[in-house]
Amino acid sequence: MKLRFLVAAVVLCLCLGACSERSSNSIENESASPSNIAEADTSSKTEELSGDEPTYEQLEKLFCDALFEINSLATEDPCDYIKHMFGDIEIYAEDCITVNQLPYARTSLNYNRLAEYYANFFTDEALEWILSTKFVNIEDTVYCCMVGGKTGGNIQLLSISKLQKNTYNAAFLYNYGVNQSEEKSSVFEIKETDAGYRISSMDYHPASLD
Repeated sequence: MKLRFLVAAVVLCLCLGACSERSSNSIENESASPSNIAEADTSSKTEELSGDEPTYEQLEKLFCDALFEINSLATEDPCDYIKHMFGDIEIYAEDCITVNQLPYARTSLNYNRLAEYYANFFTDEALEWILSTKFVNIEDTVYCCMVGGKTGGNIQLLSISKLQKNTYNAAFLYNYGVNQSEEKSSVFEIKETDAGYRISSMDYHPASLD
């Protein structure tokens, strides 16, 4: 049975750009909602999930957290982004390699630490994909792409619909600027792990991460 969740969203501004100071867009802790995704009014739910399925709040957080991480990596300078994420790493721009005609700088970040961070949001195929977008693992050391993404925008989550077991479709509005917006959607799958539900696959892949 298809479940439709109406989301009353409040659009919050996401200003993602290369070398930006993120005083208003700091990385949220795992229990917080990402600042660039509108929070839902849970009173708008028309139906309750049953059985062992995730709750409405869990689904919303899963998708919004994943969207935040993907868009942050797609729109910010990757090296600056991981420095904001971890705070205590170094980027050695003079020690770089070329992968697919793009420069990757050696960092002081252990690859397992990076994988553990993204495992807070993703698992399986989705985890492998995001780790492959801007990072290379060489002898357990992260090499980070030195090419930044594109300017970001504002995102408003519109709805989440169940397609089949563990598979959902999320509709959201991407605002590029004044009177410039586009409705998009993404099909995603979830999986219950020992640490809780995670997104195991997601077809939202911004062009700057392909």
